[in-house]
Amino acid sequence: MKISIFSLEVWALMAEFHIDRLGALKRAAELGITALDIDANEFNETYTIPSLLPMLQETGIAVSAVYGFCPFADRDETVFQDSIASGKHYIDIAVQLGTKNLMIVPVFGNCISDSSDKSRARDRICEGYLAVMGYAAKNGVTVSVEDFSQSTAPLAFSDDLQYLFSSVPALRFTFDTGNFRCLDVDVLESYSVLRDYICHVHLKDWQLNGDFPSYFVATDGATLYGCALGDGFIPIGTLLEKLRESGYDGYVCIEHNFITNSEALIKRSVAFVKRYIG
Repeated sequence: MKISIFSLEVWALMAEFHIDRLGALKRAAELGITALDIDANEFNETYTIPSLLPMLQETGIAVSAVYGFCPFADRDETVFQDSIASGKHYIDIAVQLGTKNLMIVPVFGNCISDSSDKSRARDRICEGYLAVMGYAAKNGVTVSVEDFSQSTAPLAFSDDLQYLFSSVPALRFTFDTGNFRCLDVDVLESYSVLRDYICHVHLKDWQLNGDFPSYFVATDGATLYGCALGDGFIPIGTLLEKLRESGYDGYVCIEHNFITNSEALIKRSVAFVKRYIG
């Protein structure tokens, strides 16, 4: 297994140490980061893919995955068609960045009204994924879905996800270790059900007490605070051992949810992961 992190957490080092983007990448590499998960929409007129690629090459950092939002579940036909176009555009971005992994988040905002709308949204999401799968296969890109922390979304629980995988055979799973707890679901049990679909992993830990201004309130009322990996109660170590035993050799991406990140925090999480993956 190889260690990656969300690009936005690396770019936070620019402000922390008053350095440029290349400097932040160099610091990340020194900390043991080998790749980035990149938001397909983070680029702009002054920060472009052509400007990033030489910096990645110089530092030896790869792109572990690209992710983007495509609200396939939206009722509006124009939004749905635009989402399909966005999905294909994200595939192009993944190819340009040299990664075979694309995670598409198929819900956004209020495109699902409530739990009674779940069945409609589920089938619409399947239709959206199916519409981009041919283009993904043509370009050698694997499309995945993540377990979602919103209970009304038809990709929150194991049975929801199994329905998607059976309906869209080429769809794979980005396993987020923290999101199941948001719904008061056992993460180890969910892993055992869904492990065969995993193509990418987000490592997220939670504490019940924290000093950070942002947090997530779970369905059982628990207030969850992000933290360095190993400092919370999610069994990250056990999950890493199970992934290794399964033969998984892909990336495990560090995610410090709702935290203004620092080099010290990244260092702690990398050290924890290395204890389990060598």
